[in-house]
Amino acid sequence: MVEKGKNLLERIREIKNLPTIPEIVFQVLRLIKDPSTSISEITRYIEEDPVITAKVLQVANSPLYRGTTEITSLNYAASRLGLAELEKIVLSLSLMKEIKGMTRQESRLFWRHCVSVALMADVVNSFSKNPIESHDPAKDDLFVGGLLHDIGLLVLRHHFSAEYEQVIIICEASDASLYETEKELLGTTHAEIGATLATNWNIPESVVAMIAFHHEPERSPDAFWRLAQVVNIADFICNNQGLGFSGEINIYKFSEIAWWQLGLNIEEVPKMLEKVREKSKESLLLTTIGI
Repeated sequence: MVEKGKNLLERIREIKNLPTIPEIVFQVLRLIKDPSTSISEITRYIEEDPVITAKVLQVANSPLYRGTTEITSLNYAASRLGLAELEKIVLSLSLMKEIKGMTRQESRLFWRHCVSVALMADVVNSFSKNPIESHDPAKDDLFVGGLLHDIGLLVLRHHFSAEYEQVIIICEASDASLYETEKELLGTTHAEIGATLATNWNIPESVVAMIAFHHEPERSPDAFWRLAQVVNIADFICNNQGLGFSGEINIYKFSEIAWWQLGLNIEEVPKMLEKVREKSKESLLLTTIGI
């Protein structure tokens, strides 16, 4: 079974049209992470991509950011939004570009699930007994990890549709989770495939760890265990409550270790859900960038 998983990962690495981050997007993300970079240097790259440029201006002119006059300057728009919001927009557009092999309704539900988990991760973190503080760079990585956690499913659905169909058939005929069935049938999982893809994208190691271990946070490297735990709980709550749909037919078990180590309280879950629903109504990634 291990050999089967290795073979599939090797086949993935050999795919010529495997999702990639365009060079412009890669450079923008690299510059955003560099504290010595100016806004004008970042926008110089953004201007080369009309889609990103249009979306940045669109978001900047949304009611949440716009003042009394329309924002037409990309520099001013980027300054108003901030680097963290720019990163979300750039990564979101890269993810949306790769949502293939789905109907429009499936695409909408998958996108809503990804964004909901990203929003829920922030909420779960805020309800934990020792939250990651806003000044910690890992706080922004947490949102990105939530957004990209299921990107491996896109690779499975688009490039290995026959194998994926078999996984779904078995899931429908049993109470096994998608993740467990992938391990059993394919010898690898969408989490491992997603981590491979994210590594190819030169995504930060912390985000790769959240993608790789969002079903098994106990296996995460110590430096990223809390991030992986938060995404695990966020993903479970969103699946359980039907916030979008990732393809998970039988809701997998969450990590009880993560739950207790984060110091979460079952009685506060309704409050978490309410906060995510509020954030969803205001989410620019759903209302402005959404499919």
